[in-house]
Amino acid sequence: MTSAEIDAFYAEHLSGISRSANGQRYARCPFHDDRKASFSYNIEKDGVWTCHGNCGTGNLHDFCRRMNLPEPSWLNGRTSSHEPAAVYDYRDEDGTLLYQVLRYDPKAFRQRRPDGRGGWLWSLEGVRRVPYRLQELIKAKPQGMRMFIVEGEKDADRLVQLGEAATTNSGGAGKWREEFSRYFEGLNVSVIADNDVPGLNHAQGVAAALSNVAASVNILNLPGIDVKGGDVSDWLDSGHTVEELLKLADAVPPYIKVVQESGYYSRVEQRESGTWELPVPFQAYRLPDFPTDSLPGWARDFVKGEAFATQTPEDLAAMLFLAIMACACQKKVAVLVRYGWIEPVNVFLVIVLPPGCRKTRLLSALEEPICKFEEDMAAEMAEIIAAAETRYHILQAKAQKANAKAAGAEGAEAETLAKQAEALAYEAATTVIPVIPRLVADDVTPERLATMLKEQGGAMSLLSAEGGIFDLMSGRYGKDGTGNFDVLLKSHAGDTIRVDRVGRPSEYVTHPALTMGLAVQPDVIEGLVRKPGFRGRGLLGRFFYSLPKNLLGRRKIGASPLSDAIREVFNKKIRDLLLIPVE
Repeated sequence: MTSAEIDAFYAEHLSGISRSANGQRYARCPFHDDRKASFSYNIEKDGVWTCHGNCGTGNLHDFCRRMNLPEPSWLNGRTSSHEPAAVYDYRDEDGTLLYQVLRYDPKAFRQRRPDGRGGWLWSLEGVRRVPYRLQELIKAKPQGMRMFIVEGEKDADRLVQLGEAATTNSGGAGKWREEFSRYFEGLNVSVIADNDVPGLNHAQGVAAALSNVAASVNILNLPGIDVKGGDVSDWLDSGHTVEELLKLADAVPPYIKVVQESGYYSRVEQRESGTWELPVPFQAYRLPDFPTDSLPGWARDFVKGEAFATQTPEDLAAMLFLAIMACACQKKVAVLVRYGWIEPVNVFLVIVLPPGCRKTRLLSALEEPICKFEEDMAAEMAEIIAAAETRYHILQAKAQKANAKAAGAEGAEAETLAKQAEALAYEAATTVIPVIPRLVADDVTPERLATMLKEQGGAMSLLSAEGGIFDLMSGRYGKDGTGNFDVLLKSHAGDTIRVDRVGRPSEYVTHPALTMGLAVQPDVIEGLVRKPGFRGRGLLGRFFYSLPKNLLGRRKIGASPLSDAIREVFNKKIRDLLLIPVE
C-alpha cells in the first residue's frame, strides 16, 4: 500500500480535497452534509481518517464498510489487523455496559453501543456518557486514594495495573463533560497532561471543571517527556516509576483558576482544604488562544509552521494573517450579515508583545506575497506611466506653443489659434497619469494617507511592527499637538472622505477601506489612552486587540523552518486574492 494508492482511492470518493503538511488531507465529509471540509485523512498513516463533525474516526477498512465499497486489492496486503487492538468498556454504577471504545492499529478509534439484540450500533447518540472505570472511581473516595485523570483509556489501564486509581473520558482531548464532575466530589485529583497543546488545554479544562468540586486538584506536567504528544505511559516506559508519580502529585501545588470578570481584572480561586486563598493578583487575566484550526487548511499550515519556525506565538501569525487577508480582499468582498446590513472586510488589528519577540520577522514573511505583487505591478505599469507622462509633456509644450502663436496673431487667425491652444490645454489637463500601484504603507501622515487612498482607488493598508503611525495620528507634525485621525475613522467605516486644502485641488474618496495590522510594544498601547481624543472619539474601540503569550526564554533551539511547499501555496493563494478585480 503506497501513499499514491491511498490518495487515488480517496480522490474517487471525496470532494473538495486540499493538501496540507505531513501527508494530511482535508475534504468534505461523505457521512454528513458537510460544507466546511471537516473530514481529514493522512496518507503517511495508512489513510487513517477523522471527521471533525463527530461522524467518528477509522481506517480504510472502516471507510469502505461505511461507504458500502469493495476494498481495493492493495488494501488486502496490509499488515495491520482489521480487528481492534483493544476494546474499552464504559459501564454505569451497576456495571451495565453502556458503550465501548475500540482502538485500532495504526492509531484510530471507533465507538459503539449494544443494540439490545446481541449486535452493535456504531453511534453514541442518546447514550449516557460516564467516566471510564466508573465503579472503581466511586470506590476510590472511601478508600482515600488519589484519583489520576489521564487522556486515554490505555493510560488509565496502565496506572490501574500499577495499583493506582485512574480514569479518563471517551473521545480524547477536549471531550470532558461537565456532568462528570459530581463523581469527584471530595476526592484528591491529579490531572496528567499529554505533552502537546491539546493535551495541556484539556488538562486545564478538566482542572477548572473540578476546582469547585474536588477536595483538591492539580495538574501534572511530567518532566522528561521529549516526544510531542507523550503521555504517562511513555513516561513510565522511559524508566520512571509510579512512586515518582505519587511524589510529584504531592509536590505540585493546587490548580489556580483565574476567572475573568470585567475589563482586565479577574479573581483567583484556589481549592485546598484548610489553607488561605492566594492574594488576588493585579490585572490577572487568562485570555483564550487564537482558534488557528478554524482557518482554511493552507492558511492554518502556514500560520502554525511559520510560528513554529520562528518560535513565536501562533496568535501573532494568525492576527497578522487576518490583516493580510483584509488587505487582499477589501473593496472586493463584503459580508451580508442580514438583509440591509452589509459590513466591509477591512479591519484594525493590534498585537501587543514586548521587544525581542520577532514581530518584524514574522510580518515580513506574511507580507512577502503582497510586496512581490506590488513589485510586479510597478514593473508592469512602468511603461504605461512613462508613456502617459511623455504624452502629457508633449501636449503641454504644444499648448504653450499654440498659446504663443495665438498671442502674436490678429483677427480670425488669432481666434483660430486660440481655440487650438485651448483644445491642447484641455487635453493636457485631462490626461491621466497612472500612479505606481501601492497596497501597503507604513510611515505616512494623515494628509498623505488621504491622497494615497484617492490614488489607489480607495483601498490602502498600514502594516507595521512599530507604533509610529500612532505618533503621526496624534499630531507629531502638527502645530498644536492635537490628533488628526479623521481619515482613520472614516476609512474604517467607509464614510466619504473630503479634503480641501489651500493651494491644492479638493480630494474626494468614496467608500474608502483602510486596514491596519500593527504589532507594537506594550508601552505604545499604554500611552494611547493618554493621547487627546484617541478614546473619546472612538478610535481605540475600533481595534481588535491580541495579547499573545510571550515565548521569550522558552523557545526551542533549532526549530525546523517552514517548508517551501507550504510557503509557495500560501503565496499563491494570497496572490490569487490580490488578482481579483475591484468591481
